[in-house]
Amino acid sequence: MRLLSVELAGFRGFPQRHFVDLDADAVVIVGANGNGKTSLFDSVLWALSGRIPRLNNDDNRLVSMYADSGQARVAVKLKGTNNAVVTVTRSFDGTKGRVALGPIPKTGRAPIYSSGHEGPERQVQGCTGREWRSAGVVRMR
Repeated sequence: MRLLSVELAGFRGFPQRHFVDLDADAVVIVGANGNGKTSLFDSVLWALSGRIPRLNNDDNRLVSMYADSGQARVAVKLKGTNNAVVTVTRSFDGTKGRVALGPIPKTGRAPIYSSGHEGPERQVQGCTGREWRSAGVVRMR
């Protein structure tokens, strides 16, 4: 799989919406301490796995206290080996977590799963023809 982009809002140090285009053969992330490099990578991990072990898997630590919406939201766009593009969107509003898998089907609504549901992982497996592995899903080329 190839990581195409990350869109985040209200997530840790990103209170406003930020879009990061990562569709390149090589991506270099640079910045001074405290500018969000680790939070950017945490957002990808959280969107795909629903957990950030270094934060003790505490979702309450994900929502920026300056977020306009009062929720953390991350959308990760991936391209499979068969060139199918899929977007995994995860959000948390302080009480309830949600995850959606796109692209949006003809019904006009992306499937929504509550926290702990294994649906997106199985659909990503179907898109890529490979087994879901949170540690090996994102490969920078």
